[in-house]
Amino acid sequence: MGEAHVAGGKSAVKPNAGMIKAQGIDHVSLSVADLDQGIKFYTELFGLKLLRKFGDPRQAYLACGRNLLGLVEVKDYPGLLNISKSRAHISFFLSKSEFQRAVTLLKESDVRVIYGPERSRDGKRMILLDPDENKIELTSPRTKM
Repeated sequence: MGEAHVAGGKSAVKPNAGMIKAQGIDHVSLSVADLDQGIKFYTELFGLKLLRKFGDPRQAYLACGRNLLGLVEVKDYPGLLNISKSRAHISFFLSKSEFQRAVTLLKESDVRVIYGPERSRDGKRMILLDPDENKIELTSPRTKM
């Protein structure tokens, strides 16, 4: 089994251990203090579709095109730490016209925009917060692969 050490630029696995070949990302999950509030935020603001709620802790999967966003309820979740300590975020790509519409819509809403809109790469981006202060980046166009 590989060694789990990444600090200092060292390899995360022993040499010649082989490679795990991921085929893609199954889902990205965010912690939320209130699952129902998180579901409402992502379905109403971004049009994600609730696929299912399950488990203990309470969880949900939401569809965003062919991708999944997982929400996991964590009571007393300290969302504020996400603003000051973490660069972790989820990024949604939008068409140019939808990005402009989002800027207008967010100016008229109670959603906190903490950065932007600004020019970035070959387009624009902005960062906002969900009710648990998880960072969400809106970008247009999609990052080139």
